[in-house]
Amino acid sequence: MKLKICLLMLICSFGYEALADAIVDRTVYPRNSLAKQSSIVRSSIYENRVTTEDYNLIINDLINQIQDTPDNYSLYIALTDAYIKSQNYFEAFNKLTFLKEQKDNNKLSEENLNEIRSLFLNIVEYSKYFRYKSSIYVNLAVLALLNDNNQAAEKYIKNSVRSFNDRGLVLDGIKFVFDYTGNYVDAVSVCNLFISLNRDESNDIRKLKVYFLTKNENLNAAVIEYKEIQNLDDDISNDQKYELFKLMEKQNFSDKKIASILYSQNGDNIEKSYYDIYNLLIEFDDKESSSVYAEKIQKNYPDSIVAKFIEIDKLIKAGKNKEALDALNAVKSKVSTEQDITTYNVLSSSIYSDKQQEIINLMMQGYYQQALDILNSKDIIETDHILAYKARCYMELGQMQNALENLNRAVAFNPNGTLVNLQFGYYYFYNGDYETSRKYVEKAMQIATTDEEKVLVNILIKKLNEISAGNYINQIISAFDSQNYIEAMRLTDEALNIDPTSSILYFYKGIIYIAQNNYAASTAALYKAIELDKNNVLAYFYLGFAFDNLSEQKNALNCYEKFIQLLPKDEFQENEKAEYAKTRIQKIKMMK
Repeated sequence: MKLKICLLMLICSFGYEALADAIVDRTVYPRNSLAKQSSIVRSSIYENRVTTEDYNLIINDLINQIQDTPDNYSLYIALTDAYIKSQNYFEAFNKLTFLKEQKDNNKLSEENLNEIRSLFLNIVEYSKYFRYKSSIYVNLAVLALLNDNNQAAEKYIKNSVRSFNDRGLVLDGIKFVFDYTGNYVDAVSVCNLFISLNRDESNDIRKLKVYFLTKNENLNAAVIEYKEIQNLDDDISNDQKYELFKLMEKQNFSDKKIASILYSQNGDNIEKSYYDIYNLLIEFDDKESSSVYAEKIQKNYPDSIVAKFIEIDKLIKAGKNKEALDALNAVKSKVSTEQDITTYNVLSSSIYSDKQQEIINLMMQGYYQQALDILNSKDIIETDHILAYKARCYMELGQMQNALENLNRAVAFNPNGTLVNLQFGYYYFYNGDYETSRKYVEKAMQIATTDEEKVLVNILIKKLNEISAGNYINQIISAFDSQNYIEAMRLTDEALNIDPTSSILYFYKGIIYIAQNNYAASTAALYKAIELDKNNVLAYFYLGFAFDNLSEQKNALNCYEKFIQLLPKDEFQENEKAEYAKTRIQKIKMMK
């Protein structure tokens, strides 16, 4: 009987059914149940002697339970334990910092705190068996904070530096612990210890040291360390720059000295340094200090483009958009540097903030011609963003030549615009040149600065990954039909390296495991398929089938029922899997 598979809409119109049916044909229920207890062991009973694969199954099981009951903090504690035992220390650190936040907000019960104390003792014992302990020590430090033992937390974080083997995690741990204890003197000492024991080629430790010195208001030492970072052609984050600025301001450093320290790369160009400071203060909404620097620039450099930009910004904030527009048009010919272009675009976007939002809303609803009508109106100043929006509208309307013309004008205006490179990526994507599309989208990701930009870029990256991974589907099916399961699994894993968010590929992985009678491993893959797509109907069926073979009838029943619930009604009568699931549901209920 010809089966209708509802998930075919997610990929292509071939392969899924053939692969799935082959599993059912070759795997006849009932089979002998596994001799050992199922690998999906609940947190209350699992032991330390389980395998890494078992821990992965435990982790998947706990994650699914957390999704159902997100306020059950006992599950997070058990998940932390499983992450540490499976040596996934960074995920453990993330969960522990989450638990610390919940404790600070008084959301943990006394029972939770007792569980954390037990976990702490458990991990202390566990850490004795490892040569390199830095990652475990980081987590022990956070566990100590959860137990209100700041002294122990600092001891463990110092030990993590001495047994260093996970740079990123140790750095995160040092900052997290000392931000809580407020012991910035020892924090600086730990940074010095790290530098003495490990080469600091990326300057991460020096930057952290500047952060702690600033927090401790040791300004002279912070400036010396910062100059060393600058001498290595590197810089600190804007967050750190702002903290350093406020400390220098508090200790009455002169404006010129502040400028020379924060923006030494500008040399004697004090005007540019003042403007960089002004923009930094605007970023952190420091109105009082930013107005001081705005006045300095306008007083000392009244004819500069920087002074003009500040005046335009004031007009926009006063709601005088017509005057701001005229002033912006007047300085257009003076725009030359990359920073000038960026400022010009930001000011233009501010003038058109309402209009731009209207354009974006129209595009999101598919009204590309209406958006284009606004974009082509005479009162719109052309910027790289406006040209990129035009190009996208033309693409969606099938006018590729017009799209390319606008993109070329946009890239001439600002070659390093995130939106410009992203729309070039879409242009080549729509033209089937996926390799060139990926080059542009990767550049867009490198220069993206805001979370919003990164989200937009990731949408196209996901589309490209889906196409690349989808090219493996026929090969996977062919290998499976030839009963070459090793090759089928290799191809599936290779495709997952390209698109790790593919529910379909995890589904394939799960049913390949089933064909090999490896039901425990299949549950982990099928859980992941469902996590990525809650409507992956067939994944519920085969997860139920796997649990059935593991003699976990309660879980099997839940999965079969979910499969029946999600299966479209018009497919119910003719679907053999639905009949099989109904039969098993009846038998399992009779066994109770």
